[in-house]
Amino acid sequence: MPGLFVEEADEGSWAAVAQTFISLAPSGKRFGGLGLLGTRLRAPELRLLLQELYVNGVRTDDDGDTRAGVVKEVVYLHITDRMPPAGPAVPQNSQLQEALHLLLKSQRQ
Repeated sequence: MPGLFVEEADEGSWAAVAQTFISLAPSGKRFGGLGLLGTRLRAPELRLLLQELYVNGVRTDDDGDTRAGVVKEVVYLHITDRMPPAGPAVPQNSQLQEALHLLLKSQRQ
């Protein structure tokens, strides 16, 4: 399954990011993984992004609830067939800023 990463998504661009993932989705709309690198999206925007992808049938090869998580400088999107009633869990804004900081720091070296 293909994976897809969007780089440097600016604050407020969650709908454009969603449209990018939706328009590039393979048949069946299932990705091996989705991620954001160098994103400036905020936590509420990540929730909207995940909900939009979920409603449009985009899925990743993950288990559990639909959610986002940070690993080093990457924000991974996990979109499953389960959407929590309270909406998807997402990293705090401070975690998102730290991921961006790590990426910018690594690019300067």
